[in-house]
Amino acid sequence: MPSGNASWQTCPQTPPTLRPLNQAWSFSPAMPDELGQRVLQGTKTATAGLLRDFEALPQVGDVSLILDGQAQPLCLLETLQVYPVPFEDVDAEQAWREGHWRFFGQRCAEIGRQPKSTMPVVCQRFRLPYPLRSA
Repeated sequence: MPSGNASWQTCPQTPPTLRPLNQAWSFSPAMPDELGQRVLQGTKTATAGLLRDFEALPQVGDVSLILDGQAQPLCLLETLQVYPVPFEDVDAEQAWREGHWRFFGQRCAEIGRQPKSTMPVVCQRFRLPYPLRSA
């Protein structure tokens, strides 16, 4: 999930009602543009990642710069809720189990692990206070 490859200089100044930017990232490496468009359209308001992929957990109120597939700024998101849970306990509203199971399985393989129903994931809900582009 989190990525340190963003250029903060390409992002406009954070609106004064938001906290300072704390991280930049893009959605799934396989579909950053598609998932980013869903955010801009208002149909994607949550995400999840493997706990072990986080250096530090996001906090409620954090503002993140979301990047497209070319690492260009897409929007700013404000974190509304963060909760780590075992994969098997992720609610239906948060995760599409089949798709996430494949995604997390691939990620586990990259790090030499086997996916398990008990693997800890970090679920986040967010809002789109500041789109940098239109949908």
